[in-house]
Amino acid sequence: ASEEINIVELLRKDHEKVKMLFREFEGAEKAEKQHIVRQAITELEIHALAEEKIFYPAIRKDSPDAASHLDESFEEHHVMKFLISELKDMLPDDRRFDAKFTVLAENVKHHIKEEEADLFARARTGHLDLAELAKELTAAKASIQANSKKKKTKATPERKHAKGPAASKRQPVRKTKKRTAA
Repeated sequence: ASEEINIVELLRKDHEKVKMLFREFEGAEKAEKQHIVRQAITELEIHALAEEKIFYPAIRKDSPDAASHLDESFEEHHVMKFLISELKDMLPDDRRFDAKFTVLAENVKHHIKEEEADLFARARTGHLDLAELAKELTAAKASIQANSKKKKTKATPERKHAKGPAASKRQPVRKTKKRTAA
């Protein structure tokens, strides 16, 4: 019988995929950068959500002493999601687009290095069913991807780039008179 794929192998493959996108970005022309960033964002969002739903809880249950590492991993995901939210509103022509993606890449590479050194080692040496967790992770990623596609098709207009004259137009604030007690 062939050996089943395990969750550590799946997560490592995801890590390699995004690291490859980070390298592609470094040598890309401006026209290619938007596509690479969108692809990296999609990969990172799906990976992080599935990891938070399947892998981290399994490690927390199997290795209670890993709590501080897991808390740090959640915080690193939080920072990643914040940078992603800003990148989604940017275009390659924006002055800080390259810098923001580079900072995202640096943060993610740091996160990967720590995760692979500590949490993957715990997973391999613990009492987890890594093959079963791989199945759960695969199902979670498929579900997240399906929900993401549903949201994109339901979303009406795409986000507008927040620059130019329209960005500075705001609704006027109505001033009301204060009522005084009689």
